[in-house]
Amino acid sequence: MGDWEATEERLAAHSDERRGRLARRDRRRSVLPWLLAPLVFPALGAAALLALVEREGGDLSGWSTGQAAAVVAAAFAVPALLSVWFARRHGVVEALAWAFVCVGVQLALVVGVGFLALGLGP
Repeated sequence: MGDWEATEERLAAHSDERRGRLARRDRRRSVLPWLLAPLVFPALGAAALLALVEREGGDLSGWSTGQAAAVVAAAFAVPALLSVWFARRHGVVEALAWAFVCVGVQLALVVGVGFLALGLGP
């Protein structure tokens, strides 16, 4: 009878430990979109786009229209898609909302900080 009780105690301890790990994982997954989508991804996308524009002398006029449009679209799409990826467990609507937030913040950074405040670009 003692073996059964010891086994039950071990199983209960393992179950409690697993529940704790799952709770920590859920908290981490709920915080990541709040950190990455409005802060990290837009900043990295804006920095990459502004660095590219600055490297090209302030504008992309040396590139074809298709190339310039593709690069700008990719600079905004990649951070937005990463935001969707990290928010996917919260549902489609929330993931798309984070993508729009990411694009909006990145646009504000590119125009406000890069072009106006720092004088980069055209």
